[in-house]
Amino acid sequence: MTRALSLLAATILALAGCATAEESAKPRTAVIIGGGQSGAPLARILLADGYQVRVVVRDPTRAQGLPAGATVVAGDVTKPETLKPALAGADYVLSTIGAGCTPKQPFPAGGSPEDVDYRGIENLARAAKAAGARQIVLLSSLGAGDTNPKAPLNGMCGMVLDWKGPGEASLRAAGVPYTIVRP
Repeated sequence: MTRALSLLAATILALAGCATAEESAKPRTAVIIGGGQSGAPLARILLADGYQVRVVVRDPTRAQGLPAGATVVAGDVTKPETLKPALAGADYVLSTIGAGCTPKQPFPAGGSPEDVDYRGIENLARAAKAAGARQIVLLSSLGAGDTNPKAPLNGMCGMVLDWKGPGEASLRAAGVPYTIVRP
């Protein structure tokens, strides 16, 4: 699975047009929002390409599996005030966040698809623009925007696909260059 995620990460960066650090006059800073199963492989690839990598997570003490050389900082897309310092100096912002879903279990406070996949992306897009980011890349989901409650992910995960639609729309409207990837 790690190999597949590494290939996905490389594809995302290529599709987004993110220049390698060597292609620019100064090292580029890439900020990854979310350090889980997708964020860690992205961090490895970016570090290997010469980027300065900052991984933003809600709770830095819980960050695991991140490569040496990645800086871990606190930030929460549901708390916009935490994003300004987390994104300061970012050339590229790559979001791998999503509401965690355990079927038939309630979402934690502030962790629903509406909070994370919609409002959180809206907050992140505004913060990336304010930080002067050159590009924001959102790892979304196939079927984003699907309003059918019988769609498997919607039924199991609090209408997550439905909420991803407005999240993507808020990114498009933010006025910062973006790439949305729907694996």
